[in-house]
Amino acid sequence: MRQAGARGVGGAPPSVVGVVGACLWLGRGVVEAVRCPAPLVPVLTRRALCRAACQPLVDQLCVGFTGREARRCQRGIVTTCVVTAPSVCAVSVGPVGPVGATGPIGPTGPTGATGPTGAMGVVGPVGPTGPPGATGATGDVGAVGPPGVSGVTGPTGPTGLTGLTGSTGVTGATGPTGPTGSGSNVAVTEVTVGQNFGRASPGLVISLTADCGPGMRAVSGGIDTTVVNGNDNDLMRTILLSSHAVAVRSWQGTSVVNSRLSQSAELLYAVTAYCIPVP
Repeated sequence: MRQAGARGVGGAPPSVVGVVGACLWLGRGVVEAVRCPAPLVPVLTRRALCRAACQPLVDQLCVGFTGREARRCQRGIVTTCVVTAPSVCAVSVGPVGPVGATGPIGPTGPTGATGPTGAMGVVGPVGPTGPPGATGATGDVGAVGPPGVSGVTGPTGPTGLTGLTGSTGVTGATGPTGPTGSGSNVAVTEVTVGQNFGRASPGLVISLTADCGPGMRAVSGGIDTTVVNGNDNDLMRTILLSSHAVAVRSWQGTSVVNSRLSQSAELLYAVTAYCIPVP
């Protein structure tokens, strides 16, 4: 292959081949590298040849671009060289001339015809809620309405708590001695049963029965409620439900806990029967 001064590769003028110092043989669509005499550096592809041969043209034409646009400008020139011939890059491009003076402003053109009405736009989103309005003036007092229909009588409320025990009254004067009775003396026996229910829960029903035993009759009886380690209000938390004789010889007392006792209180519940012998 010949040096500069001979016909260049792919029809390129010798000046192009001389710039890049390249030796290529193009034949049958195959690019093959051949041995080049020193000190020339072999160029192994047509694109590499075009990249070197077109660099002066790239420097002149792409000087006004930067970044991605500059790379696109260079790639376009090199690709044109590859698909045609390196001779396309031998065209001399002169330097950019100075910017000319700004010409006078042209006359205003006639007003164009009114265009057709555009399509209705999409409804915009709902705007934010406005601030509360000022409070309106107080209106006039309306006329008094007719009396309403009487409501249905409500259900009976729960039984109230047992009241506090009243103070002992003054002892009355001793009455006159009555006449001596004709009956005989009867021995009365007292039978008591009790249980500690601790800090009883509300709603607990307490029931104890004092039994007089065989051959005896319960003629009377009662209950006794005591609270230890509590306060004065704990005695009112238990309500008596019933106190009566059972099956002749027994006495039964029943109560319910209305509300919970204080923290450390304990409920002691006792039923007493007064018994006499069956005649």
